[in-house]
Amino acid sequence: MSKPHIIILGCNFAGLTTARYIHAAVKDKANITIIDRKALLTFVPNIPMQVLANINPAIDLQYKFMSYLEHDGSEFIQAEVTTIDADTNTVFYQPNERPGHPVRKIKYDYLVVALGNRLAYDAVDGFNENGHSVTDAFLGNRLRNYLHKEYKGGPIALTSDIFHQGKSWKLPSGLPIAMTACEGPPVELAFSLAHWLEKIKKAMPKQFIYQLLQK
Repeated sequence: MSKPHIIILGCNFAGLTTARYIHAAVKDKANITIIDRKALLTFVPNIPMQVLANINPAIDLQYKFMSYLEHDGSEFIQAEVTTIDADTNTVFYQPNERPGHPVRKIKYDYLVVALGNRLAYDAVDGFNENGHSVTDAFLGNRLRNYLHKEYKGGPIALTSDIFHQGKSWKLPSGLPIAMTACEGPPVELAFSLAHWLEKIKKAMPKQFIYQLLQK
């Protein structure tokens, strides 16, 4: 009897963690294949630190995960997922290490989709010209170059997209539900940026900041 085939689409935090937990649970009772368009995991939470320290995030925040998958005996395919046919349990993918590959297909018994979301920067008016983000190495470097080479002082606005954060039964009753993205990163970046501005002597006077808060 053939082993069931488990395919995991995506190998960032969610996909890699899921792949390793599934392997730990099933051992050699299943074949596991992971498909991702890249062979590196970017440790996004530390990008702001690298940006303010004027260090390229791609240098030491991108990790090869192949050693973990090889240790587990899982197979990895670097490719773009093109189609999922749930009726026939088939994933269609196109290898992307070099251009020119045909679309291939692979069958699965169980499928985990952890491809992440699409950040629609192209739908935000003015983002291309004036916006910055710390969500990947490219944008982190763009902000790093701006802050350390072009920024001459002036207001900086930090924003976060809105979504329903939800409510866990573990939380105290009566706790307000946040209508925002994860509160941690914007707050952490705000404090880090304030410290950096003060360090390079471009921060607003504390009295002025206090007056703004009062308003």
